[in-house]
Amino acid sequence: MRTGLMAAAFAEAGWEVEWWTSDFDHYGSSVRGHGTSRLTVRKGYRVQYLENQGYSSSKSLKRLRSDAKVARDFARVARERSKRPDVIIASMPSVDLALESVRFGAEHAIPVIIDVRDLHPDVFVDMAPPLFRPAADLAASGMRRRVNRALAGASAIWGNTDGFVEWGCRGAGRIRSEHDRTFPIAYEPVALTQAELSEAHGKWDAKGLFLSEDINVVFFGTLSKSFDFKPIFEAARQLEASSSRHRFYFFGHGALEQQISEHCAACPNSHYLGWAPAKELQTAMERSHIGLAPYLPIRNYIENLPNKSTEYMSGGLAVATSLDRGCLVDILQETKAGFSYASGDELAQKLTHLSDTPQALEDMRAASRGAFAAKFDRQAQARGMMGAIKALIEDYRGRSRERRGL
Repeated sequence: MRTGLMAAAFAEAGWEVEWWTSDFDHYGSSVRGHGTSRLTVRKGYRVQYLENQGYSSSKSLKRLRSDAKVARDFARVARERSKRPDVIIASMPSVDLALESVRFGAEHAIPVIIDVRDLHPDVFVDMAPPLFRPAADLAASGMRRRVNRALAGASAIWGNTDGFVEWGCRGAGRIRSEHDRTFPIAYEPVALTQAELSEAHGKWDAKGLFLSEDINVVFFGTLSKSFDFKPIFEAARQLEASSSRHRFYFFGHGALEQQISEHCAACPNSHYLGWAPAKELQTAMERSHIGLAPYLPIRNYIENLPNKSTEYMSGGLAVATSLDRGCLVDILQETKAGFSYASGDELAQKLTHLSDTPQALEDMRAASRGAFAAKFDRQAQARGMMGAIKALIEDYRGRSRERRGL
């Protein structure tokens, strides 16, 4: 993920990195068990965990209280430290942790970069039914004020698309500066041993899944209400009725888990595999052809370049998205690495075309691998980020000296 890749790359370059994070694993929905403790990953790279019992739903009052507690604990523990960082990078969300980072930075003359990852709280308003959006907007007003205070206090705003950076600058109430930078989300496959890979491939072979003679279509991720799986279900039913070679696989947990389970139970060409370890996900991707990105058509995804599509491209999967415009669609059109669909009928038609013309599918997959190498290489992104950080620190310190009359 983005923060982990940044931390690893900066440490590899010889920087001292400390990653502050909740002891609750958001993606695994479990407590890690470290409490409030600091662990060393390797030389120059530490993780400071902050005790937290977490939440069962990512959209709940308990989630908000959990985020607020992590922010308070950061403020407390950080002030107990005698050594201060040269720069702070705060991903947002969490809104509360980003705001506390800005406050801490102002108190100790440390530049703070806010890395905008989601358009909170706009995403919650946009996902509400139209009739309830005015009420949702009113309910989100408190969070929006905290977001804008954090953005206004940041020394620089980053995002994975220009749209995200410009959204942040509007919230901050200022025009974009040279330090407000766009860095697409990079990705790096997990390093696995040959034994791990062989074990995972053996599992799929034993179960008769991800067979080479099939066209394997896969979804990895949190099964949240950010996605619309219904057109995919319709396409799967049509392709099942035509006895096609397509097979659909869904990995993950979340709010739509029951919906996906019910579809898979009723449709023989569809399989729900729940949560899976990295070795199984990676080998599943190696044996697949097309990755699904069924995002709702709201700003948080139209103006975004989600990490799911980057992950698919790293494995050479053609990307099929429900979006009809935006950053992801622009890249797919530019590179020929995937396609959009507007309905289940259209998805079924395009999948049928790719199975009928194998070379077209192989060309699309090759384009996907090429797009990843050209746009999302981890080392290239890290070099750009480190250059931007150095320039920000130098400028920040220069302006501080000017204010002191030095």
